[in-house]
Amino acid sequence: MKLKIAILSFIVISLLSTGCFGNNTGEANKLINKANLASKHYVAIENNEIAPLALKIQKTEGTKSGAKISLGYVKKILEKNNDQFELLSEAKSEIARISGFRVSEELKKYAQYTLDALDADIETLRISRNLYLELQNLYGLIAKNTLEQKKFEKISQNVENLSRQAEVADKKQKKLDAKKDAYYKKALAQD
Repeated sequence: MKLKIAILSFIVISLLSTGCFGNNTGEANKLINKANLASKHYVAIENNEIAPLALKIQKTEGTKSGAKISLGYVKKILEKNNDQFELLSEAKSEIARISGFRVSEELKKYAQYTLDALDADIETLRISRNLYLELQNLYGLIAKNTLEQKKFEKISQNVENLSRQAEVADKKQKKLDAKKDAYYKKALAQD
C-alpha cells in the first residue's frame, strides 16, 4: 500500500511540476499573439503614417515658411511615436507576465526573446523620437528666424550622433527579431 501511495505521489508531483494541472499555455499564446499584433501595428504606423510624413519633411524647402510646415509634420510624427510607444509598452507588460505562468521552458524562452525584441523596438523608437525632437527644435528656430551658427552646429552634431545610434539600434532590433522568429520555428512551431 505504501508503495502505491509513493508511486501515486510521484506521479502527481511529476504532473504538477510539468504543468499538466493549471497550465497557462493558452493564455500565454494569447498574450504572445497580442504582442505580435502590437508589433505589426507598430510597423504599420511607421510605414504607412510616419514614413510619408518624413518624406514630406524632406521635400519641404528650408525656408521660414517651409520650417513652419515641417513643424506640423514633426508634431504629427511625435504623436504617432506616442501611439507606437503605448502599443509596445502594453505588449511588453503583457509578455512579461508569462514568466510567472506554468508553461513549458521553451515557451518561457520564446517570451523572453519576445521581450528582448520589444526592448529593441522601444529603444529604436526612443532614438527616433529624439531625432524628431531635434528637428522640431531646428525647424522652430528657422521658423522664428533665430537660428544661430553655433546652435545649428550643435543640433547637427546631435542629429549625426542620433543617426549613428539609430543604425546600431536598427541592426540590433533586426537581429533580435530574427533570433525570436528562428527560435519559434525551431522550438515551438507545429508542422
